[in-house]
Amino acid sequence: MATQQQHTDVSVVLSMLSLQVARRLYERLFMSASSNARMHFLHYVLGMFFYPAVAFTALLHLDSMQQKGHYSLDSTAGELHATP
Repeated sequence: MATQQQHTDVSVVLSMLSLQVARRLYERLFMSASSNARMHFLHYVLGMFFYPAVAFTALLHLDSMQQKGHYSLDSTAGELHATP
């Protein structure tokens, strides 16, 4: 069963990922210049699966690292503490 600390850690990682996605969307909509270049279909498909795969990987990694006791996140100070 997940602890409150695990929920906090997952929330921090997913919040950071959400900020990255929002930043990339902002860049695409308001800062990049359009061109007539064409994107390969495979590149488009891989791009669509990249961020969900990163989120899934982050969830798996956080869970496994916490189960092994390799780190803890101090939610009051927002600092990551590694343990030997």
